[in-house]
Amino acid sequence: MAAQSDNKYDVYNWISQVIDSCTTVSQVHNAERLVERFKRQTQDLGLHRLLWPQIYNKIDQILKADAK
Repeated sequence: MAAQSDNKYDVYNWISQVIDSCTTVSQVHNAERLVERFKRQTQDLGLHRLLWPQIYNKIDQILKADAK
């Protein structure tokens, strides 16, 4: 699976979908690397900052599910 194009909004949406699909903390850490590469490639700090709350929420969901 990959982004539909090199357009930064398509890449942003793809990374968001990758984060949503994570089921382990290890997968989320890999998604974090995608987020940082996205930041370096696009230099769009606004979009970059939108992805971090999604990362944190996903980690929280996984940890809560594991605690049950």
